[in-house]
Amino acid sequence: MLQLLPGDVGLFYFLDHKKEILFTSVSENIKFEATKTLENPTDFKNRVCYIEFERTHNILVALLKLENNQLKQNKNSTARNNTLYEDLYSFGVYKKMNELVVEKLHKKNPYIVFNELSRAVEFIDKITESNSIQVGLNRIFSLKNSLLVGHNLIGKEKFFILIKNNKIYGYGFYSLNNQIYDETKLEKLIIKTKHNNFIMSVIRNYIYTSRFEKMIEI
Repeated sequence: MLQLLPGDVGLFYFLDHKKEILFTSVSENIKFEATKTLENPTDFKNRVCYIEFERTHNILVALLKLENNQLKQNKNSTARNNTLYEDLYSFGVYKKMNELVVEKLHKKNPYIVFNELSRAVEFIDKITESNSIQVGLNRIFSLKNSLLVGHNLIGKEKFFILIKNNKIYGYGFYSLNNQIYDETKLEKLIIKTKHNNFIMSVIRNYIYTSRFEKMIEI
């Protein structure tokens, strides 16, 4: 099973003989992460009969799909690797009182995430150039109500994320520009999801590293 998995970004699922999900997670390298997971002592290892995967070409889309995937709510599923966030990113920038600090990533609400310590330190230096930290953050992340448009994923398909009142409202996929500039069409495309602080910190990473094609205030 493992030899057929791609070394691409996306989601993977371990299923039992009834094809019910035992475990699901995301990775920058599906084959590597799935292999590593099965090598670790796990209570479901001997129950795994099938492995399925979905390429997303983008870790942010993989996280959004994982969060919204109703199958992960199966009562017999472990849903995700308990160390998923730490596996994806190494450092978090945290807001503490009136300052920003870099720490090894832990689950409690990082403001933005990075894989390199130097990038995290660079980010703090850039923000603290302003008269106040909040002014610096607002200058880069004025997201209160925004449509974030991503680059192509597979073929001509692109993705978007809708932010309302500084929270993730939903996401979706489109192939024609008029689909997202028309409110009625956009509403038909959107997959509504619950806000997730960690995913929001990844969104901020994508903004800071210029990985969105467009950011549109709405």
